[in-house]
Amino acid sequence: MKKSMLASMIVLAFTLQAFAQQKMNVQVPMEKLVIDQNQVPQAVTQAVQKDVSDGQPVQWHTFPYVFKKYGWDVVNPKLVKKEKKPDQYEVYIKTSHGGRIDAVYGKNGNLVRMREVLKNVELPMNIEDAIAKSQYKDWNISKDKELITVGEDHVKHYVVRLTKGEQKKTLFIDEKGNFLPHV
Repeated sequence: MKKSMLASMIVLAFTLQAFAQQKMNVQVPMEKLVIDQNQVPQAVTQAVQKDVSDGQPVQWHTFPYVFKKYGWDVVNPKLVKKEKKPDQYEVYIKTSHGGRIDAVYGKNGNLVRMREVLKNVELPMNIEDAIAKSQYKDWNISKDKELITVGEDHVKHYVVRLTKGEQKKTLFIDEKGNFLPHV
């Protein structure tokens, strides 16, 4: 009995170790459909032209999600089956300064959320000052930053990644230099 129990424990230990070493390949479902620009309402294309002056739309998608406080929730799964006209559209834009923008607009052209990845740009001075006066003053700011714009009021905040040796930290800072909780 003791031998079979010991053998079972050894087999279990090796099995658990094998599962622990497997790479978990978890993907977030992204039910969006690529569409042509001529399928996008004129109000949306005009809003993109107004909001993004230094880039060209590369790809358009339908967007069956709604932004909640902690991320996106599927709002209209029927869009995947093309049973209903989309309420929201996503556009992917390459900017002239080497960055990229992912933006979501409502069908009437209202901005829902925009994420711009900024490559090798300087942060506004008040944000650099806020970091320099904080507990992170000895940390290094990475080259790439993100500028997040939310809603029709275009409320903005920055996502700044810091490093200090092997340590990494992501900060969320509004335009005035105030640190925000994880948004």
